[in-house]
Amino acid sequence: MVGAGSAGAIAATRLAERGRRVLLPEAGPDFPDDVPELLTTDLRIPVLEHDWGYVSEGDRGIQLPRGRVVGGSSAVNAVAAVRPQQADLDGFGIPEWSWEACLPALCRLEDDEEFGH
Repeated sequence: MVGAGSAGAIAATRLAERGRRVLLPEAGPDFPDDVPELLTTDLRIPVLEHDWGYVSEGDRGIQLPRGRVVGGSSAVNAVAAVRPQQADLDGFGIPEWSWEACLPALCRLEDDEEFGH
């Protein structure tokens, strides 16, 4: 597995839980005990030392933040997540990706210690 972003970390964990040996290289640092304050704020602050520095082509040169740290782009976006709409998931037409199938996983992600749930 390459990259310990949100998807890579979860996929590696699931493989390891099933007894597979997994190597998960990450280009950026890991902060298991002492996360820098800039990565824990809810403000949208570019964290340049943990970003790949991508910029769009063309006249505007829009910054495209992509995290280079364990946690990936979620780590530089204040770990914000938005629950999908039921119609969006059901609209895929795939039983494994239906609202009912995904809801338990979505609820497990919604654990906010600050607000007690």
